[in-house]
Amino acid sequence: GYDWCIHLGAISSTTYTDVNQILEQNFEFSVRLAQICENFGTNFQYASSASVYGPTDHFTEDGPLLPQSPYAWTKYLFDRFVNQNLLRSNKSSKIVICQNKNDHLGLNYRNNAQAY
Repeated sequence: GYDWCIHLGAISSTTYTDVNQILEQNFEFSVRLAQICENFGTNFQYASSASVYGPTDHFTEDGPLLPQSPYAWTKYLFDRFVNQNLLRSNKSSKIVICQNKNDHLGLNYRNNAQAY
């Protein structure tokens, strides 16, 4: 098998208006891919987005979420799926969440067995 799956694919336009397509590509495909990795014990790295925090210059991971576009909502929904389903599992695979805000890249490395 493979050690890591690095998932960077998405419709990233914040002005894209086909909500069904963006949900399918950004959320549903990501969920399926993450579940496959979980089933095979493959570590999973994906790109989240600071757009989930809305129009702010100051944000923290535990700050308020205010997604403003279909793109931001799909990123929010997938982050929520990861937090509610994968990080709480008893599997030993690792998840890395990448966020970019104002040219600062943040990596959030989590081992499922130690997640909250």
